[in-house]
Amino acid sequence: ISLPLFHAVLAGIVGYFLGLAAINPSRQKPLIFIGIAIAAILHGLYDTFAGGTMGLIILAFAILLFVVYLRRSQQMMADMHQAEEQYQTIQEGMR
Repeated sequence: ISLPLFHAVLAGIVGYFLGLAAINPSRQKPLIFIGIAIAAILHGLYDTFAGGTMGLIILAFAILLFVVYLRRSQQMMADMHQAEEQYQTIQEGMR
């Protein structure tokens, strides 16, 4: 049961960062990298420790991280959207 849930959570984390990248073109590559890196690191740690208690701790941490992202998503997206608008204004002023 934990493995399908874990993969869904990892996909959700990557999808969250892809969504952030879509609304923040100036930070697109770093955001995509961060999302994939978080998922890859968590997956690697889980694969390493899957047979014991540490595997369950990593699974719980991944779920907690995803829930935190979901709960903060509205505020984070508003903040990043505002930063992107400021960046675009600065870029236009430099032309």
